[in-house]
Amino acid sequence: SVQARPASPVCASILGRSYAAEEFRSLAARLRRPGPERPLRSIGIVSAVAGEGKSTTALGLAAALAGKSERVLLVDADLRRPAVDHELGLPARAGLSDWLRLGLEQVPLRRVVPPGFTLLSAGKALETQADRVFAAPQEMDRLRALMVGAKAVYDYVVVDCPPLLPVADSILLQEHLDGILVVIRERYAPAESIAQALDPLDAARLVGIVLNDHSEVLPRYRKYHVGYYGRNP
Repeated sequence: SVQARPASPVCASILGRSYAAEEFRSLAARLRRPGPERPLRSIGIVSAVAGEGKSTTALGLAAALAGKSERVLLVDADLRRPAVDHELGLPARAGLSDWLRLGLEQVPLRRVVPPGFTLLSAGKALETQADRVFAAPQEMDRLRALMVGAKAVYDYVVVDCPPLLPVADSILLQEHLDGILVVIRERYAPAESIAQALDPLDAARLVGIVLNDHSEVLPRYRKYHVGYYGRNP
């Protein structure tokens, strides 16, 4: 196990006992409810652009699920701008990109305490935006095997996906996910950009929207608030 040393007040709050942590526990409770079509075992967290709070949401959801004694795997799949290791105050190490590209025999996992989820870091970040990821047949085969194996071991797999604009990484990832949560930061990305980003997603996998930094929350809590708007069963 490795000890989390949160790098920001936001990360510290969602890993502890706070209003923000309670919001994520509420979100986790909603997602635990079995759907009529298929259970949500693997959940991708996406946003239209960077900076909307998707990595924080992925951390908060993983922590909330793990707090209920669930076996939870958090995967940092944003291989261009990974943030999870930094937010948790953990040293960088091999991760998803290395396992996909270098053919490592074992998936490099770490158990993070608190709150007790398992982490698959992003690993070595891609150097340029032109680098392709999740596209080569061998990589897709290894990704498919990873997700199948993860769902056989863990109760929930939470995936911090890349922003939808301007690359197609998350579009390629979605076929391996049971559901997708979209994080939208209020007054941040233009509505046209959000619509453009969501258009290629499989509508059947969209399970809800997390509205971040919502203005109708009490000012003292506003910075840490998330609101969930889900589809009816």
